Amino acid sequence: TPIERPAELAFVRQKPSPEETRALMTHHDCLLDVGVWLLSEQAVNVLLDKSGGSTLHEYDLYGQFGLSLGSTPTQTDDQVSPLSAHVVPVNGQFLHFGTSRQLIESVTALHDQTHHSAPLGFLTSAHRRANQHVQNAELDSQRLISGQPYWIENAHIAPSWSLAGENVISGAPANSWTIDLPFGICLDFVPVGEDQFCLRPYGIDDAFKGAVASASTRFLGRPFIEWLAERGLKPQDLGETTTDIQDAPLFPIIDAKDSEIWIAWFVAGTTPHGFAEKWRSAHRLSATDLMAAANPDRIYADRRRRMVASLGQMQQNHRTSVFYSLDLEQTAEILHRNSPGFAPTPLSSDESLVKKMHDAMFRSALFRLDGEPQWEAAESEAFDALQSAILSALPKPKAPLCGVAPDQIVWGRAPLRLDLAGGWTDTPPYCLLNGGRVLNVAVNLNGQPPVQVFLRRSDQLEIVLRSIDLGTEKRIASFSELGGGLTEKSEFSLAQAALGLAGFGPETGERDLASVLNRFGGGIEMSLLAAVPKGSGLGTSSILASTILGALGEFCQLNWSSMDVMMKTLALEQILSTGGGWQDQAGGCLPGIKELETAPGLIQSPTCRWLPERILGPDHANSVALLYYTGITRVAKSILREIVRGMFLNSGPRLDTIRRIGKNVDPMADAIRRHDWQ
Repeated sequence: TPIERPAELAFVRQKPSPEETRALMTHHDCLLDVGVWLLSEQAVNVLLDKSGGSTLHEYDLYGQFGLSLGSTPTQTDDQVSPLSAHVVPVNGQFLHFGTSRQLIESVTALHDQTHHSAPLGFLTSAHRRANQHVQNAELDSQRLISGQPYWIENAHIAPSWSLAGENVISGAPANSWTIDLPFGICLDFVPVGEDQFCLRPYGIDDAFKGAVASASTRFLGRPFIEWLAERGLKPQDLGETTTDIQDAPLFPIIDAKDSEIWIAWFVAGTTPHGFAEKWRSAHRLSATDLMAAANPDRIYADRRRRMVASLGQMQQNHRTSVFYSLDLEQTAEILHRNSPGFAPTPLSSDESLVKKMHDAMFRSALFRLDGEPQWEAAESEAFDALQSAILSALPKPKAPLCGVAPDQIVWGRAPLRLDLAGGWTDTPPYCLLNGGRVLNVAVNLNGQPPVQVFLRRSDQLEIVLRSIDLGTEKRIASFSELGGGLTEKSEFSLAQAALGLAGFGPETGERDLASVLNRFGGGIEMSLLAAVPKGSGLGTSSILASTILGALGEFCQLNWSSMDVMMKTLALEQILSTGGGWQDQAGGCLPGIKELETAPGLIQSPTCRWLPERILGPDHANSVALLYYTGITRVAKSILREIVRGMFLNSGPRLDTIRRIGKNVDPMADAIRRHDWQ
């Protein structure tokens, strides 16, 4: 690309020399490789035409098409050169998977992460050895050289196997063979037909390139002609001496029971006299032939069987495995399809909270897929564990004392909130494990805070709750009445739960509610007003709860800060089993447009960064920006329960969506700072 026009493609060079590259860099930026081609319809049609249309022939994307692109193309093509071309540089790490050695090294690089614990004591990554990879395999042998790399996939390694290191093994069937595999020697068992295998030994650095008679061609890590000579074979036994080793019929189709002696012959040459003739007469395949001859149904069936067995082992050894970090929704589906009735090993009582939540929801998912009715009890177990954790983080309330005179009232008021970006990242358990980040704005309706709470003292030792907008009233004279009927459908559940958190419940140690109120200094009259329809999606319930708690904090001299009120609102919603996050109450408690962020952990105390208000302030409200009511309502509990179920199960698509929602915060905040209304 030209230095002064970095998005423009000037030309493409195919493998230029270092000297040519240095000369070009005086006026150009040189970018290595094309990672992704994005082709227009016109470009696709040109490619189809250049590759022959209905009579296909070879046309090189890099060596022909690419060289004809750019403002000053390397070679001119009347069809290709008129196409416009642009460049987007990407700074990324390039991992190679072209060889067996690179397979181990690149996967090791991907796994090379620091062991760490999540904030709630949950081990989220565990690797026995970073460069030893075992996938869907039965690894029974302990004779593995410590610290040496290896890759074992879809294979059984019997107790009598010995691996020296840098071994790649795939497809080995169940066996009791005695195998001593030297350093750098690999084995591939390719299923052929209904019950046979093609045995393919090779060296980890074998290139599978070169004529069979060439002294430079290597096999099993040594010159191929040496390997042939030691076994009484000649290059002519493989056809023409110029045949490339990739196309040479080298690998025999065998029965599994004969594998041990064949491996010994290939690797060490230690077999009975005359085995060379057995090899000559065997049905053999080349590395090229194997692709067409393999039976993929057998490969996948073996992989599924071993994967199910591996998942069971991982769950049993969950303390040192990553089982509960897996996508448990997908894991449950795999086990349901391939191992009906799978029963996870019960967790001990001292396991971490997060693991218990994941385990309960995982069991619920299995029961649900199997059609077992106990799925609901297991799901409730997960939600109950979350509720207990959040409630346990609350300090015990102080004894409430009335802080107003008989002729005074406490008047609490709050706006609603509009969620502009990041909603759902504030919802437990996601925020407990990852922290949350949202951007919202507090809004009045018709010039008034639409959520209001009035508190006054009365002479009667009872609690009177009134809803101004619903025209209902409830009188409470006992602990059972205060703590009873706490559901999202009761119009006074928020107030009752808030009074419990404020210290009016049986936890005080008093014998009855009248005694608590007598010590408090009188009865309580609470009037509620929510001048917005329930289920309108503006956070009304949570904001009403936080307004009640804020008013009670003042009324009862509890000295609660805004953060205390927000945390208690989060707990209150857990008490009512409605769930929910912290952004609604934070949106209503804190004025204006703001970016709110929490760190992982049970204590979710949002840090608030205010943004300029001009874009949604008086200059735009009710003129450029209009909030209107559609009449469509929904209760958040059922939606929330479904989303949170996915969080408990580490559902990949669900968590990916939430992460992307969180990433909306930065561009939204930037647009507000730049006053970019569009």
